[in-house]
This record gives sequence, C-alpha cells and structure tokens, in this order.
Amino acid sequence: MKSRRISRIFALQALFALEFHKDKSMESVKLLDELLPELKNDAYALELISKVLEEYSFLNKQISEKALKWSLHRINYVDRNILRLGFAELKLNIDKAIVINEYVEIAKQFSTSESSSFINGIL
Repeated sequence: MKSRRISRIFALQALFALEFHKDKSMESVKLLDELLPELKNDAYALELISKVLEEYSFLNKQISEKALKWSLHRINYVDRNILRLGFAELKLNIDKAIVINEYVEIAKQFSTSESSSFINGIL
C-alpha cells in the first residue's frame, strides 16, 4: 500500500501540470499518463485531484479569503495547488493537524524556503 504522502505528491504534480492546460477536468488528468504513469493506479491521488477539480472555484475563493494580502495569482503555482489540496483534504474529515503537517512538509520539499510557513498559516 502506498503512503498517503506519495499520493498527495502525485496529486500535486498532476494539478501543477494542469495549471498549463485550459481544460481542468479528469479527462485532462488522463492525458498525464505519460508524465505520471503511477497516477492511474493511485486511487487516493485521483480522489484528491477529483475533489480539487470539482470544487476548483470554491477552493480558490477559500484561498483568497485566507490569504489576506495576496491575490490568488500572486501565489506561486506550487503553493496554490498545495493549498487547494489541503483545503480539499480538510473537507474529507481527516485529522486537521495531520493534513496541515503533510502539506507543510510537501511545501518544504517542492517549494520555496518561505512556503512552508505560508502554507501553515493559510491552512
């Protein structure tokens, strides 16, 4: 069984790739099979991606409301997608501290040195 962290990372990578694609749908995610072949076998990553895409506008609104001095487009692509995933996963009734910690750690691995604090504060 894969760890949820790996699933979260796969989901982040897929959502990051979709930032550069007009159609943000699960159909577009299928196009990522060549880039992320492991993704199609990761049910939890696909669940997270689906949740983010279903609630894309709502999640963006949540981020905008929490990031008071930041417009959504000023937040870098990686951080924006970490926040979308974090807010989406918090709605799945998983322990809040675990979700926040996971995305803070992912931010440390994939984003800037300041991003983990930013992610922690917003989530």
